[in-house]
Amino acid sequence: MSELEDFLIRFVKTDLNKLWEYFSERWDEAPTVLQDFFEKNPELFTNIEVDNDLRNKKEIYLDIAKFIQKKFNQPLPICLGATHFLCGEINKRILKDGVSGKESLALAKDAKSFLLTIKVSYNPVDSKVYNRQLEIYYVNNSQPALFKLEEPLEWDYLPPDIREKRIREGNTQAQVFKLYPPKES
Repeated sequence: MSELEDFLIRFVKTDLNKLWEYFSERWDEAPTVLQDFFEKNPELFTNIEVDNDLRNKKEIYLDIAKFIQKKFNQPLPICLGATHFLCGEINKRILKDGVSGKESLALAKDAKSFLLTIKVSYNPVDSKVYNRQLEIYYVNNSQPALFKLEEPLEWDYLPPDIREKRIREGNTQAQVFKLYPPKES
């Protein structure tokens, strides 16, 4: 890794992350140029995550947030916060990526009016590649509709529990996880 790349990674992990943490709780106080920056670069914090399980969750939540953004035309960080509320997320390392204020809570409430269910599945393609499939079932013009997004994932980028199940049990079946509505605790 070059010195510049090393510097940029440190900058994002420390200085930019602190700036985000401050303004994610005060979104309406953030300067417009900063709001625009975070709006246009949502993958910034996802891509530096080293934990495969957290990175996968962050990527999935970001895809859901982009879907919600298209429906409600709200800033992406607020949609990401709403996604966290909808999916019942409690991990602080994930929650810090979205705006968690009253705007996100109100948007989550509005989104519940048209969302039916959200699930993600991991389907083996071969021994080294899986297909991650996000499915969002929702109501469109009083009819059920489906938004589907598929992405290939190499073995090294799979969540650890998916890899472990494949190794221990030889599981070659799709593994499906329901994200919304969340399980009752």
